[in-house]
Amino acid sequence: STVRASPEMISVVDQFGIPQLYTKSLDEVRGGKDYYESIVHAIVSQQIADAAARTMYSNVEKLCAPKITPSRILDIVGFCGKDGDSLKKRDEVKAVCKKFEPTRKAAGLSEAKLVAMVGVAAKWGELEEQLERDPIDEVSLREKLLVVNGVGAWTVDMLMLFKFRLADVWPVGDLAFRGGLATTFNLKKELNNKNANDLESMNEIGMRFKGYRSVVAVLMYRVYDASKAASKT
Repeated sequence: STVRASPEMISVVDQFGIPQLYTKSLDEVRGGKDYYESIVHAIVSQQIADAAARTMYSNVEKLCAPKITPSRILDIVGFCGKDGDSLKKRDEVKAVCKKFEPTRKAAGLSEAKLVAMVGVAAKWGELEEQLERDPIDEVSLREKLLVVNGVGAWTVDMLMLFKFRLADVWPVGDLAFRGGLATTFNLKKELNNKNANDLESMNEIGMRFKGYRSVVAVLMYRVYDASKAASKT
């Protein structure tokens, strides 16, 4: 494969193989998937430990029972507008969420996470339209998600890489990805996506794999996990 043709990737592919996740057809990937639920899961997982994220997501599932949906989220916080059409501005979203504060705190949700969940629910009509396109328009979808208060680049990258399974995601904002990249390509250990030189180095590597960067990204996570496990032995 072209990935294996890169000298630095030969041993990585030999060890881990090519991720099968990215050899599936779009129909297989999309079959039976609930995109809003996945976006909520990604929002909940932002900047917290895995165990805390699992607990918080479980709490959200209980709050939204029987199912996490945009309409259910809007209903829970007491917004009665049709499909969230009038709930577009950050201040409007925050005002609605404020009424839900006692229950939010009981669920362990931060205001920022709830605001993001409600913000996505309010825009769900146009977001769902993007997700139904074949192929998904990554640039347009990214733009629409990033304007939602509380949804950042990391969340969008994780969704596009692991949920929507787009082929060309390069998640420079993720610590584990950067760790795997540093190990594989012999870069400095503490790569920082806020540092212009580091970002340039990472993007230069990414351009070598343009069109299938997601495959390399998934392998960088595996390199990072293997390196972390080896350091504990």
